[in-house]
Amino acid sequence: MTPLNRKLVRALWRLRGQVLALALVNASGIAVLAYIKQRFCVAAAVMGALCLLPMSYFGRRARQSSRGEQPGSADVIGLLYETFANIRVVKAYLLEQPQRTKFASATGNLVSLPLRMNRQRELLGQLIELIASLGIMGALLYVYFGQVKFSEFLAILTGFYMLYEPLKKLGKVHVQLQHALGAADGLLTVLDAQPTVREQPGARVLPAFQRQVRFDGVAME
Repeated sequence: MTPLNRKLVRALWRLRGQVLALALVNASGIAVLAYIKQRFCVAAAVMGALCLLPMSYFGRRARQSSRGEQPGSADVIGLLYETFANIRVVKAYLLEQPQRTKFASATGNLVSLPLRMNRQRELLGQLIELIASLGIMGALLYVYFGQVKFSEFLAILTGFYMLYEPLKKLGKVHVQLQHALGAADGLLTVLDAQPTVREQPGARVLPAFQRQVRFDGVAME
């Protein structure tokens, strides 16, 4: 196993442990609500389904942003190489300002992608908090009009909190995973690319180099 594969296995194993822990806490919250009243399980299922909608949407956006980071990095590196390799031409034809404009545009696009990624992650957390707040508000209305005991009221709030916090963390994990998958897609595209120069069928195998290279019948004109 290569060092890269070992790092990937360790990262996936840690991620698996986090997901299992969050799923266990979520299941405990559902069990608490089911113990109180079964209708709360239906409310929790509806709240979880509503949370899946923004998670799926921002996950797709994160993958698209990740795919755009690699071409953006390539543009910046290519522009730097072009400028420094041809610095005499740039200075001779007074191309400093056009090159500076190109570099500012390329770096601006590259920097905007991580900022967009962070904005999407934070917005996802706020949407999940909004959905959870609506669920807790419904539970409070039920407690008020149903004349529920204080102990049952605390159990309801505890159950909804045990559902809300893992969903928020799972949303962030999902966005990070989609971001990593976007980068992995670009890496696999490069690894799966076929070479443009291929050997013909039945090509001769050159012998191993031993002593010297000799040119026969070569003349300079």
